[in-house]
Amino acid sequence: MGAQAPNPDSIAPLMSIARFWVLSIALAHVLFAPSSTARADVVFGASSVDGGSLWSIDTSSLAATQIDSSIGVTPNALATNSLNNLLVFGDNSGTTLWVHDFATGSSSQIYDLAPHFGGLTNPTMADGGSFYGDSYYFTVQSTLSGGEGGSVPQLFRVQFNADGKTVTSVTSAALNSPGGRPIGDLGDFAIDANGIAYGNSWDPPGGITQVGGYWTFDVNDPGNSFTVVENTRSQGWNQPTYQLAFSGTRNTLFGVDYFTPLRLDSLDYSTSPVGINAGSGITGYSGSSFVDLSSAVMTPEPSALMLMIPFVVVSVRRRKRRKALPLPTRS
Repeated sequence: MGAQAPNPDSIAPLMSIARFWVLSIALAHVLFAPSSTARADVVFGASSVDGGSLWSIDTSSLAATQIDSSIGVTPNALATNSLNNLLVFGDNSGTTLWVHDFATGSSSQIYDLAPHFGGLTNPTMADGGSFYGDSYYFTVQSTLSGGEGGSVPQLFRVQFNADGKTVTSVTSAALNSPGGRPIGDLGDFAIDANGIAYGNSWDPPGGITQVGGYWTFDVNDPGNSFTVVENTRSQGWNQPTYQLAFSGTRNTLFGVDYFTPLRLDSLDYSTSPVGINAGSGITGYSGSSFVDLSSAVMTPEPSALMLMIPFVVVSVRRRKRRKALPLPTRS
């Protein structure tokens, strides 16, 4: 006698369980697959060393790793495009826009912003930048003697097509800073998940009166409402000037002080003066300072997976119940 065929009813529960685990493992792999870029504890830095270079900085181990070099320009106004797994940056000494593609490991020029800088004297991409939603935001430096952003500071917004490499629009609006003053030298800003930009800048003694200190503005507000959290102009040459970046969950704002390089601090803007938690030294970096920082690539929190597993379980159970319904009988 041949082997008895298995009972389909006894296999169905096993198949449902198998499907559940396959779906769960596949989902976990998609959401949490290891990556050198998509990690909550990595921020990115721009440098002039090695012919222009980009670095990742592990905020836990404080180890810096070079991810691109010999770019040909010094990257600045660095920002992370999480939607397309790219870093966007400008030429520190010019007006061209670039991207670093993590998939290819290389950087390339994609656009020249010069036509959009009418009225500015000798504009350069030597200021802060950050990504929010599908857009790249940056401020532009005109001349060091005249302050950054010209006589009226401007916030630029760049939008891209689906691949994140073709510019589709460039718009700008005045930043509503106190008295319309430039926002200072060597500054940077990082935008949180709600569109609030947190910035820091320096007002050199004896120069044009600028906004020096820690400040915020809302990119969702057409008026770009500007708030000075702490004015540090009185600190003169000793004022910290931070390059800024958020963690992957945007819960921690990290900063590297341009004048105290190679130390990663965390900043708290909820108090005045701003709370500074001094960190430890960054290792493995061959330069003396970072020109700019950008935020980590956003990754789903573990709760996202927990929220989706019940959906998978319910789907499997529903399929099982449908299979258990009696078949219709012919009359």
